[in-house]
Amino acid sequence: MNENMKLIETCSPHETGKKADKHFIMAMNESFDFHYYNNDIFRKNADTFDISHLKKIKDLEEYPYIFVNFFKSHRLSSVTDDLIKISLSSSGTGGHKSYHPLDEESLERIKKIVFYSFEEAGLISNKPHNYLCFTYDPNVAKDVGTAFSDKLLTNLTPISNEYYALKFNNKNKEFEFDEKECLKILYKYEKSGLPLRILGFPAYIWKVLSSTNKTFNFPKESAIITGGGWKLHTGEEVEKSKFKQMIAYKLGISPDNIRDTYGMVEHGIPYLDCKYNNFHIPVYSRILIRDPLSLKVMKEGETGIMQLFTPYMHSFPAISLLSTDKAYLKTNCPCGRKTPYFVLMGRGGVKKHKGCAINAAELLSRMEKRSK
Repeated sequence: MNENMKLIETCSPHETGKKADKHFIMAMNESFDFHYYNNDIFRKNADTFDISHLKKIKDLEEYPYIFVNFFKSHRLSSVTDDLIKISLSSSGTGGHKSYHPLDEESLERIKKIVFYSFEEAGLISNKPHNYLCFTYDPNVAKDVGTAFSDKLLTNLTPISNEYYALKFNNKNKEFEFDEKECLKILYKYEKSGLPLRILGFPAYIWKVLSSTNKTFNFPKESAIITGGGWKLHTGEEVEKSKFKQMIAYKLGISPDNIRDTYGMVEHGIPYLDCKYNNFHIPVYSRILIRDPLSLKVMKEGETGIMQLFTPYMHSFPAISLLSTDKAYLKTNCPCGRKTPYFVLMGRGGVKKHKGCAINAAELLSRMEKRSK
């Protein structure tokens, strides 16, 4: 078993302490060596830093990183093209796309990480579920990061039926959204008596359910897993606590089964919030907060841009990524997890790093204008 699989298989998702740190360090060193000898750009960049191998977690403060926007102008791969199983893009319906190739080893690792993370959250079930996915149809957008992620999440339970709300119009050559059809799907799913899973952009879920006075009654095993896209077509942002209250009332689903996720295709790790809406950092990753100008590492509670670390990436060298997302770190969450958590404060920079959720928000706005 390689060091990455030891980290994934022998540590629980939110384990802390010497064992967790040891396995993370060994996995990072393993990944560094692989990319250093198999990727010229990574090697040249790494040589400009004073550190390569980690001896302790604090060494991450001096660790080489690649800026997230670099992937928009360079296609980086550490394996040959014949080993690539899928290339994911971070952009939804337009803009400059960045491509991220995944080989079999990377896919195997991320699938296990997703399984263990959601198993710990109590979201794995052997009972068939109906799925309503507020994201791009993966049959068309199979290379879009959010479509890939949500398709992966449909594997958490057996599937009875599934419906993807963002359909591709071949005539107009763009994705479209039909909220009335989504309501019909909910009526149909309620009559089936099976548990419901809703995945995807929360702004779309909000739009559909706030457009009707109807309340539904779904089985207690039902769950909502959202990701990105909190802004409505008006530019307003849905407040997460208000969102959970409304969903719980409209669908009859416990607020404890309404969970939000944070993720980015360049990094891949799923961050699942706890019942206090905090994104905890799992054993498979680490996060530092840096001042956007000086790059000085910020203290707990201070806002800066996130530097994200994960060793699982085998096919492209995003093991240390400097993002444009603003956040601050905290500890001692009342949920009882010992791992630190981050509070997201938004996108950094003058021009937004345009991803799937931003494009989805723009699509929602265009559809709203056309309906008037």
